[in-house]
Amino acid sequence: MNQKIRKKIVVGFFITNISKIDLGKKFVNVDFSLWWRSPYGDYDYVKNMEVVNASDVKMAWIISHKIENDYATIARFSCDVRNNWEVTNFPFDRQKIVLSI
Repeated sequence: MNQKIRKKIVVGFFITNISKIDLGKKFVNVDFSLWWRSPYGDYDYVKNMEVVNASDVKMAWIISHKIENDYATIARFSCDVRNNWEVTNFPFDRQKIVLSI
């Protein structure tokens, strides 16, 4: 039996800034850092990454280094996220911004 061995890839992100909220155009600008630890040093995660509900995704920088048998990488991004705002109960409403990577 020829099975490929699956290796674990750990991914996480954290939002660093939310700005330029535009209720009329239904978007908000979100800055975030995306990090991952992977055994695959030659795979281009950034090239294959998509922020599904965003436009104008820009990468500011990326840093990668080897830790034992893995590669640890962190990258900083900025994008405009589309969002449907429900503001009929303003100022007593709540908003949720979904970032789908």
